[in-house]
Amino acid sequence: MKSKILTILAVFIALGLSTGCSEKPLPESGAKWIGAPWFDERGGDVTLPAPLFRKEFEAPPSLESARISISGLGYFCLYVNGERVGDDLYVPGLTDYGERPWLSESKIPVPTTIRGHRVLYLTYDISEYLREGTNTVEVLLGNGFFNSNIKDSRLAGFGSSRMICSIELSRRGGRIKRIVSDSSWMVRESEVRMNDVYMGEIYDARMDDTPWQKAVLREAPSGSLEESSCPTDKVAERIAPVSLEKQKDGTWLVDFGKTVTGRVAIEKMHGERGDTLKISYLSEVKQGPHIYVFKGDGEESHTPEFSWSVFRKCVIRSKTAPSVIAVKCAPFVGRVNN
Repeated sequence: MKSKILTILAVFIALGLSTGCSEKPLPESGAKWIGAPWFDERGGDVTLPAPLFRKEFEAPPSLESARISISGLGYFCLYVNGERVGDDLYVPGLTDYGERPWLSESKIPVPTTIRGHRVLYLTYDISEYLREGTNTVEVLLGNGFFNSNIKDSRLAGFGSSRMICSIELSRRGGRIKRIVSDSSWMVRESEVRMNDVYMGEIYDARMDDTPWQKAVLREAPSGSLEESSCPTDKVAERIAPVSLEKQKDGTWLVDFGKTVTGRVAIEKMHGERGDTLKISYLSEVKQGPHIYVFKGDGEESHTPEFSWSVFRKCVIRSKTAPSVIAVKCAPFVGRVNN
């Protein structure tokens, strides 16, 4: 049956390596931290849409190389001319981003004299993604552990999501053109309508043309801005469910055969506009679901970007029976040359 076929993928996360060095470190580039106007500085509301930032720039015909240094808190996904850059997931790595004076007011007061705060950034070579003339860079931000649910006593956030980046275009003769994040960037509400490490993620594919607004300047976290040298999470392998059983209540119980850390991705789906698919993870730690709302204009795919779970089984609620395909993932083991 060709209509409304659902393909469910289980994606596990593993470790890999990233990137290189820029000619001028991000802290010295003049870039500014920017955010979305529908967030306030303090943050704490993870039910607001994730921001998608955008900047157009010109690449000269004499371009020799192009690099971007970037940090997006809590997590970022980077796109150049519509293509995802790299295969890193859940970056930058979790650190103690900066001071949080409100910790002294929590149920269990924490001293505010902690030192060693830092924020990591990554550098990518984007030469292969660019073309002569006008180019576009886009950055999608997730809340991660930076903008935590203010009602969740397990977490104490640092502020609303924000990003900083610098693009360096090197031309023949050693000339460098630099594009940095500032209030000239544009931002819109993305299709990610809600995201939280523990509460899950909601993606509404119908929200792909929300209006662009001006980005706003944000305060810099008090932690020092340092280039990341640690391995990053990546998709390593994929695993097929070992069983798929329809339940009396109409849901589908999916068993992947072993406990893993990761997420469930869905691709090659068909649904009517506004149809909803809900994935609930059966985990020892209570976590929210992944919800996908169909756009309804043909085949659709989706992978959650900003949440994960530890699970063996999940329950899927959808209007049609899912067709499941193998997507095995396993830890990536890197080798260090002596």
